[in-house]
Amino acid sequence: MTNILLYLPPPYKDSGGLGNFKLFFDICKGLGYSIYFCPLFKNIPNIGFYTQFNDRNIDTITHEELINYYQHPSRPIEFIESCDIVTPSILQARNNVVIYCEDVMGNPSEQQHIVRWLFYFPIPSVLPYYNFDSDFICFYSEYIFNFYKFICISCGFPDFLTKRIKKLNICRIFKFQPHVYNSLPKRLINSTMTTNSKCFTIRKGFPPASFSAYNNRINIEYYKKIMQNYKTSIQILTQQINTTTTFKKRQIKKQLIDIINNPPKMNSFLTIKNYLKTKFLNMNYENIEEKTSSIEYINYFKTKDFFLSFDPFTFISIIASLSGCISVIKKIHGLNFEEWRNGEPFNKYGIAYGHDGIQYALQTQHLLLDHITNMYSQNTNNVIDLINNIQKHFNITINKI
Repeated sequence: MTNILLYLPPPYKDSGGLGNFKLFFDICKGLGYSIYFCPLFKNIPNIGFYTQFNDRNIDTITHEELINYYQHPSRPIEFIESCDIVTPSILQARNNVVIYCEDVMGNPSEQQHIVRWLFYFPIPSVLPYYNFDSDFICFYSEYIFNFYKFICISCGFPDFLTKRIKKLNICRIFKFQPHVYNSLPKRLINSTMTTNSKCFTIRKGFPPASFSAYNNRINIEYYKKIMQNYKTSIQILTQQINTTTTFKKRQIKKQLIDIINNPPKMNSFLTIKNYLKTKFLNMNYENIEEKTSSIEYINYFKTKDFFLSFDPFTFISIIASLSGCISVIKKIHGLNFEEWRNGEPFNKYGIAYGHDGIQYALQTQHLLLDHITNMYSQNTNNVIDLINNIQKHFNITINKI
């Protein structure tokens, strides 16, 4: 019998992507498919996933260990029944369909049929481990395929992904609560209003944080300002050395030497992130912290007028718009408005692509809820299509319970 193994860390409540994987599991189970959660057997450092089973022989793992992996996590997760966790006998049969996310290298679960479901942009080092002939490769949404080349351009490396895709498979599913947004009071937001309650988020950024190790280019957009801040810091410390006591002078000299020996790395996500955080906090923007539910975000955005995201693909931008905010996304260099809007269904209404897109966003904000609700209503059909395509690709029948 062929089962589906969802190769996944514990579905933490503060992770939108893992939450959508859990939703996929629930839909599959509701359709009667034999599907199980399968722990990670190899660390994925670039996205912060680590496992006690790293490089462990799967034939030595007990049922109790598999259950404990999901039921004793380090932070709050979605509840998982013990019967929904793979058993050693199913795992060790090695004849199942395994679904990996984009940054899994090779086939650590040692299963026969490999599906790679790309929820985000895969880092370059994993692509040699894809078998573009035998693996079934599916994209979570159109933007991952359509905009991957802009990451390559920004970081200065070749596109080894999109040119090798023979058929574009898409399966988009996401959590959404239309009734919650329908019940929100309408807010009078316009482009000329004084927006005193402003907030921002950086999150994954662009190029994404996971690509920092592959970024071969200096970020010209921020270079002059960051270097000017760097030079100003040196000037201030130099002046302090000339006006302070001997004891403090030693401390300042050490600080000055550290700064001179560690100039800002202009291809580093952390450098850009720290610069942006300091800049916008000084401009009286609030930095949004991680929240564990859409309700928390809605309650937060109801008190704000303006939201700016440096992560072009976070669903938080949609929540902000649906909650009545002016929701703006930082533009991607080289990507114009029409390419942005037509390259991803989520981008169609209510979100401003750059500050010059605010008028369009406000003119179409009233269309956003119905649009997202219609997309959400396709969740089950999208899962059915994915399962059918997987069965056709591998010429198999997935077991039903």
